[in-house]
Amino acid sequence: MSSSSSSTEPVSKKAVTGTGRCGTRYTVALLRAAGINASHELVYSAAHGGEWEGLDTDLDVSMLVGFYLPLPYPVGLQVRHPLKTIASWASTGMLNHMMAPFRPRLEEKIGPLAPTDSALDFSREGVDQYRPHILGVTQFWCRWNRYCESHADWWWRVEDLPERPHRQRASMTLDDVPEEVKDELMETAAHFGYEL
Repeated sequence: MSSSSSSTEPVSKKAVTGTGRCGTRYTVALLRAAGINASHELVYSAAHGGEWEGLDTDLDVSMLVGFYLPLPYPVGLQVRHPLKTIASWASTGMLNHMMAPFRPRLEEKIGPLAPTDSALDFSREGVDQYRPHILGVTQFWCRWNRYCESHADWWWRVEDLPERPHRQRASMTLDDVPEEVKDELMETAAHFGYEL
């Protein structure tokens, strides 16, 4: 692949982070459609660990960007409605499975989180049994977004981007959120412009 820039010119790097499950793949599709050389979890991945050398991208979108903050180039933060994100994380068990290798680094950045279980089946009755797991995921949504925002140059809500096709996902209500984290969630959600 050829490039018009020489090796002595600075590379224009940018990154976008979020919680994961916040629509970052959709955002990459929008950026690419606008002619921006964007990637999803290419630079900020377990394979590349934040190293840009040899990778053909100008903007990487990945939750893992947050582990490398602050960065010496522009960083954006994308947020998604908290109840939708929390339900998605809880129903897939991501905090327990995918994030397990990163949990120590995660908690270094945002503090300890309540223990979480495996994926939750929101279609079953008795959401009360899931409250301990929802507690940890809710703490994660609040604290990760606040932490990343403190290092971001700008932030936006995925709901404010052009409409995307909706898929049926797990859902929950504010009543499903444990009392001990409800105030933190409501305050953080309001900060990002969400009414619960």
